[in-house]
Amino acid sequence: MQNHIMDARWLAPTEPSDKRCLEFFKDFKLDEDIESATLTASALGVYKAEINGKKVGDIALAPGRTSMRYTLMYQTYDITDLLKTKNHIVLTVAGGWKSLYPHEILFNPSLPSGECAVIASIDVEYSDGSTQTILTDCSWKMQYSKITMSDPYDGETYDATFVSPKPVDATPIMYPRCSLVPQINEPTREKETLKAVKYIKTPAGEDIVDFGQNLAGFIEFSCCGEKGHVFELECGETLDKDGNFYRGNYRKAKAKLTYISDGKKAKYKTSMAFFGFRYLRLTGWNGKVDIRDFSAVAVYSDMERTGYIETSDPDLNQLYSNIIWGQRSNFVDVPTDCPQRDEKLGWTGDAQVFCKCASLNYNTYNFFRKWLNDMRNDQRPAGAIPQVIPNNANWASPASSWSDACCIIPWTLYLIYGNRQILEENFQMMKSWAEYIIRTDDEYFSSEKQYGDWLSTDIPDTSYMKGGTNRRYMAMCASVKTLEIVTKTAEVLNVRGADFTEDADRIRKKIVDEFFDGNYHLKEKTQTAFVVAIDCRIWPEKNAEFAKELVRLVHENGDRISTGFVGTPYILHVLSSNGYSELAYTLLLQKKYPSWLYPLSKGATTMWEHWDGIKEDGSMWSDIMNSFNHYAYGAVGDWIYTVAAGINYDESEPGFRKITISPVTDSRISYLKASLITDYGLVSSEWKNEGKKTTYTIVIPDGTKASAIIEGKHHSLKPGTNTFVISR
Repeated sequence: MQNHIMDARWLAPTEPSDKRCLEFFKDFKLDEDIESATLTASALGVYKAEINGKKVGDIALAPGRTSMRYTLMYQTYDITDLLKTKNHIVLTVAGGWKSLYPHEILFNPSLPSGECAVIASIDVEYSDGSTQTILTDCSWKMQYSKITMSDPYDGETYDATFVSPKPVDATPIMYPRCSLVPQINEPTREKETLKAVKYIKTPAGEDIVDFGQNLAGFIEFSCCGEKGHVFELECGETLDKDGNFYRGNYRKAKAKLTYISDGKKAKYKTSMAFFGFRYLRLTGWNGKVDIRDFSAVAVYSDMERTGYIETSDPDLNQLYSNIIWGQRSNFVDVPTDCPQRDEKLGWTGDAQVFCKCASLNYNTYNFFRKWLNDMRNDQRPAGAIPQVIPNNANWASPASSWSDACCIIPWTLYLIYGNRQILEENFQMMKSWAEYIIRTDDEYFSSEKQYGDWLSTDIPDTSYMKGGTNRRYMAMCASVKTLEIVTKTAEVLNVRGADFTEDADRIRKKIVDEFFDGNYHLKEKTQTAFVVAIDCRIWPEKNAEFAKELVRLVHENGDRISTGFVGTPYILHVLSSNGYSELAYTLLLQKKYPSWLYPLSKGATTMWEHWDGIKEDGSMWSDIMNSFNHYAYGAVGDWIYTVAAGINYDESEPGFRKITISPVTDSRISYLKASLITDYGLVSSEWKNEGKKTTYTIVIPDGTKASAIIEGKHHSLKPGTNTFVISR
């Protein structure tokens, strides 16, 4: 049945709502012989719908977060079973992400800056084939909700005592500046529900509940107080070294749920804003806390889980759990950097380094396809890609490794899922970005906006942002990789006039001229400098020398990494591909700071933004930027899938149509298994070290070509289970 949302009118408040939630409602009558009915709705902000007192659908934080200048998504729900002859519909709306950018003139002047609006249609079909349509228009009414404050950063306030003034007529507005499109990606939904696991009375006398897991989502709790009594629940990710509640890293975000009681026992769950938290500090309970009254509801995009890893090492298993929870927490319709502080932005650099791991853990095709649509919309006319997508704050400057996401992510998705459509949709964006790099050349490479090896540990804390590796060098290396990706994409699509090989070689020569000494040795002496030289194929003939120098630097650093956001995702790959797999495992299993396992000693249940978010002495890294739920360093997961377990696609037949299994074992681990659900079925690689033998068990789906490299020997694989036992 066709929806008629395009015939509906946008409804908006008659005056600024000051972050209050609004209710737009209408009573309507229907005949009895309803065959089917749908509600189609969207909003500038966040909406939820109720019909006859029952929630419509199970989507959270609809309509989803987009580049609002250009696109808003709508959702269509089957409401047949909710309808009667007399009906009452309520659409509750909050400003949501739109409320964050009141300084930008993004919208039609008839809508106050920062305010919300809603649009909807109800389409009914009767058993005789006739139809009826109800649209948002001037016949609807508006009133204030009991949710008296909703804000993506500050949280949610619910006043059970509030009685709205007399309803007023809703105000239809014109909003012609963006397209309404059907939901592109999987919607956000409520997923796991976690009960509180511990009550803590801190040394400072605070009442704390602990859920045992850092996450992003809604808060649900039960309470009973006198009329007007105020209950407050403040979010935090960790406790300080004295065991007291810590929330300095939330910066200006209040991240608080406030509930004002009407004197009745109540159970309340937030719905219009989500939080990042593990702990809640309670005010208003007066020490009478029952942890059974508190739940945390994880909220994230409803992607299909496809990948799993398990090992004999409890710390590696916890690391993998942290990677998964970091992805869940930050894949809330867009790939955010963090879910807790006054940010929650779609940083492109974070997304591109984690894309491969993310796409092995979950089926991210639609998730990233939707985000890439926003990226295409936000690309600047000259070809530059902003650092944050959606770019509703109108940030203009590009940056290497961040803006390169426009090429790296489509190419990664093509290799994992084998669907040319993702390249076809994004090729013009990719090509325009490549042309921007070539056209701006030295100006772009030397820009102060370059982030370098963000948050590396190879320079003092006071200089943490840019890392210790020359930013111009890193920008030039990243551009070589990007130009080669665009060239390969043009070959796949059989597009002429997009061969950037000569441009990549020209930049390679500039790198050699500027950053190599008279003896052709790399002047940059950082781990990341050698990592990107190998990963970006700057001088392939010298990879063995680069790898040897990298090994030296790792040993000099106590067999620990010193890399940041750009070097970290690739360091284990370049070590193992150059014959240093044992050292790669040493880095993976390292427990001293800086390492992937160090945060576990401080109770981490998600990935951290800083290697030392909590320092060895228990003190905190600076409040200015210290997220404990930041997924970028979780990119190490793809090394476990593709090297430790050895599950690999072939670029000539992507999407795991052609599979190579080449596991790399280590004596410090007795068991490792990774599995992946592909379009062809389950792929699994498992190995066990038992005394003087290693058993490899490999599962291959029908319809694929597969081979294995087991301890240097090649084997053909048949569909089903393949077992190899190697004795020593």
